Amino acid sequence: MSGRSVLTEWAVMSKPPGARDDYRIVDCSLGQDDHMRFEQLIRLVNPGTPRGRRDGAMDALPWVTFSAPEASGDGRRWSAVAVREWSDELDASDRAIMPTRYFTFPYEDGAEVGIGYRDLYEAVLRAPSPAPSGEQVRLELPYLGSVRHTAEQVGPRWCAGVAALLLEGPVVLTDAPPLSPLDRLDCLDAVVAFLPYGIRASLTASTWADNIADHRIRLMFGEWARTRQLEVRWGSPPPPPADEDAQVYLRWISTMLESAPDDLLHRLSGLREPLEFNSPQLRLALERLQDSKALSVIHRLDGGVPAEEQRAAVRDPSFDRLTHAQRTELLRCLVERAAPEDLAVLDPHWPSVAPVALALAGRRLAVRDPRLARAYLSLADRHGRRDDWLAGLLDQPAVPDDAAVPLLVPGGPPGRLTCAALLTRPLALYRLITQLVAENSAEDLRAWVRSYTREFAETCPIWLLAYASVLHTPPKPPPEQTLTSLHDVGGDMALVILLRAAAAVSRVEVVLQPVPYSRLLGLAGGPAVPARVELAKLLSDIVQAPIEAGARLDVLAVLAGTEPRWAVTAEGQAVRRYAASFVRIWEQLPAQQVRLEVARRIVSPLGHRHPLLTELGRREKALAEIIDRQQVNANPAVRSLLAAAENDTRPPQLALLWTLALESVGAAFDPGPLLAHWPSSRDPGAVHELLRYLQQESARRGVLSDAGCRRLVEAVVHHPGVHHYAEWVRHRVPRDIGYLHAEVHRLEWLLETASARRAGGRPRAARPKLIDALRRLMRNLLFARGGTTDREDS
Repeated sequence: MSGRSVLTEWAVMSKPPGARDDYRIVDCSLGQDDHMRFEQLIRLVNPGTPRGRRDGAMDALPWVTFSAPEASGDGRRWSAVAVREWSDELDASDRAIMPTRYFTFPYEDGAEVGIGYRDLYEAVLRAPSPAPSGEQVRLELPYLGSVRHTAEQVGPRWCAGVAALLLEGPVVLTDAPPLSPLDRLDCLDAVVAFLPYGIRASLTASTWADNIADHRIRLMFGEWARTRQLEVRWGSPPPPPADEDAQVYLRWISTMLESAPDDLLHRLSGLREPLEFNSPQLRLALERLQDSKALSVIHRLDGGVPAEEQRAAVRDPSFDRLTHAQRTELLRCLVERAAPEDLAVLDPHWPSVAPVALALAGRRLAVRDPRLARAYLSLADRHGRRDDWLAGLLDQPAVPDDAAVPLLVPGGPPGRLTCAALLTRPLALYRLITQLVAENSAEDLRAWVRSYTREFAETCPIWLLAYASVLHTPPKPPPEQTLTSLHDVGGDMALVILLRAAAAVSRVEVVLQPVPYSRLLGLAGGPAVPARVELAKLLSDIVQAPIEAGARLDVLAVLAGTEPRWAVTAEGQAVRRYAASFVRIWEQLPAQQVRLEVARRIVSPLGHRHPLLTELGRREKALAEIIDRQQVNANPAVRSLLAAAENDTRPPQLALLWTLALESVGAAFDPGPLLAHWPSSRDPGAVHELLRYLQQESARRGVLSDAGCRRLVEAVVHHPGVHHYAEWVRHRVPRDIGYLHAEVHRLEWLLETASARRAGGRPRAARPKLIDALRRLMRNLLFARGGTTDREDS
């Protein structure tokens, strides 16, 4: 059982082997000058001399004596325990030597844990032997255990009767069976349990005492009683006390044993302030004990006391006569119950109950009823303890973050205690900042940041580090709006700190969201400010990231002046993902010059050594396609053509705009968007008419090159909206389709023949001419000039 560790002063009273001298202090924790004081303290409670070794007898050693020395010069009270045992050494008369070990420590150290006689004796047995060096000995004192079982074995009324007699004078327990020392200690504890615990500050007790010796022991086991000692025979009812106060106390104890025995023992053990026999303080304590309604409620709390009775106890005048610990215990119950009716009761006592409320109030308030929690927060604020209350709330692990954070948002940032508590719960800080941003409370967020900056003047923004630490195990990626707001408040360095925290756990992608990334691009391509220097170092330190994020990091590295690293490490399927991410980043770059620099540093140096070229094509082609696409989309002729297509312009005008776009852009123009935006592209007849007008425009203006013609035909054939065009032509001119097939087969045969003959007959130079003839035939068949027939249309 846990308890308290205390340092004790000690002394050993004995004599050397073979010595003829009397017993004296042979060693102690203090100097030689204190030998006399220790000897006086031990002899003052000397239980006498045993009659030789009597193993198994009631008076057999060890004898354990507990005393309460007089208050020291500093006003502190002390507790002491002396253990007398046999040793294996003999003096000059061949008698066994009986050393006495003596330990003393401040009374309040034992009272804090409610140490009992048996527990103190066992602590001495566990303690190491006193060292000759004179150092203090450490005792491990456990908390007071329950004596209810021992009292029931001995008899609660018997113990209560002996306790009442102790108020009158010394008591000797006689005719006891040969109990072990531990059983006798249990009996002493059971008797003293029926008195206020504080009486131990003046009570002396012993497991055995020889009344021939002159001593001041008040409770003991013995063989007979002297004059002015009260004898209680084992197994017989104790005689009634003659003292009137003791009689009244015994009647009260008897009543409490019938109604609430556990409550009685609990109340008595709680009275730990030092008390002395026959003192006004003891008499007053007993009177208050018998008349205090508040104390009666306190000691019945474990068994359950109605809430109204608890509130009445706080309002009762006896509440003010309780000790601070007792008042705290009762007020704690009101706070833990967290009922609205308790607010008015707690209000006048809030300054004293605040430490308790800080530790316990939020556990139920925040989870069960947020409105009541805010009422308690207002009460704490009214007494100037808002910071303490919120800090206590956050110190409770049982209070979830989603219940605590709503109490933090209104009212602005509190003081240092709450700020410090939030640093120990970064997830709560994460939720707080996210909620402030979600509610558009930018000014509140700035106020929190200013509060942290004022309370914690570290070089690095500690509030941001706490938020960034949540990136280790976030419930979900931080919202982009929150990252943007943090950048607005903390500047460029805020994003660098967040990126470093995310990189530490390989989660850089949660920070590289579009808006924050665009701001990082601006920082990387800007002047050499401290944040840019830190970013450059960070980019060199990152060792792990998804390949898509690696493409973004490479672009940042180029702009920051460091080497891109992820492009040269991508392999397999990662190449495709890197390329897709790189193309998207390319489109976000702000200037053409920046794009060229990124391409020069990332794509160009790779040459043919890296699989990235498989995905992007040759470096010149990849760069040209990206640049050409930008140029085409920005061309006025192309924009006019697409606008006309969206307005479903008729084929003649659309064909004219097509040729103008080809003149402006060239064969690189992609006809796919035209067909995708033209509603009539799903009409095979309209498509056929557009093809015919394009043939006429190309013949008139000379702009439809072979490459342009092929791209147009491919777009028509593969465009999903006109996949029925060929079927439409076949149904319209079935005979000419057959004729067309025959002509194509004949020309293919001529081409094969020309390719096979190397000497004589038609030369190889005839092959290009045959190809031209085939192309003209196809054009004449597809595009009729000046009027159409079925054969020409086919």
